[in-house]
Amino acid sequence: MRLLSYGEDPLTYWSLTKRLGHFLRKLNDTTDPDAALVIYRPSFGREGSSSQFGEFDAIVGTAQGVYLVEAKWSESSELKDGVLSVRDGQLKRHRVFRHYLERWRAALPADWSAFVGAASESFMAQFPGITLPPAGSKLACNLVFVLQLLAPLGRRIEDVLLFNTVREEFAPPRVEPASFRLVVSRVQAVGGAGYFDMTAG
Repeated sequence: MRLLSYGEDPLTYWSLTKRLGHFLRKLNDTTDPDAALVIYRPSFGREGSSSQFGEFDAIVGTAQGVYLVEAKWSESSELKDGVLSVRDGQLKRHRVFRHYLERWRAALPADWSAFVGAASESFMAQFPGITLPPAGSKLACNLVFVLQLLAPLGRRIEDVLLFNTVREEFAPPRVEPASFRLVVSRVQAVGGAGYFDMTAG
C-alpha cells in the first residue's frame, strides 16, 4: 500500500514514527527509540478556558527526559522571514504542563484530589486565573493518566519545536522564544505539491 498525505499533523506522526531516532539524537538523547514513549496529540481540553490548555502535538518520554513537542511545517503561516514563532497560548501550555509534571513528581500523590490539596496554592500563585480541574472531570483523568506515565521517566523536561519540511532546500528557521529546542525533519515531497509518502522510511 502507498499512503500519501499532506500537512502538519501527518508530517508530525510520520516524523515521530519513522524518524524517532533522528529526533532523539538531535536532543542528545541516546535512548533506543524502541524504548521511548510517544503520546501523540494528548488532549487537555480547549485552549482558553479556565482550566483547559489545549493539546501538544506530542509528548515524547525516555529514561533521559521528557520532551513537550509543538510541531510546525515549512508551509506554516507562523513562519515569517526565517523566524518561527511559538504562540502565546502554546507557551502557556508548556509552562502549565511543566508545572504539573514537576509538582506531580514532587508530591507523588495517590490521586487527583491529593494532588490538588498539595499543589493548588503554588499553582494559583504561578497561574492566576487558571484553575485546577475538579476531581472526576475528563481533564483531571487525562492529566492523571499522562502524569503517571511520565513521572518515572528522565528528570529533564524540554520544550521542543519539531520543524517538518517538504522543501528540497530550506534553511532551518530561528525559533522564538529561544528556549525551545529546534529539531528539523526533512521528507521528500511527491509531485512537487507538498504531498509526501507516509510509508517511506
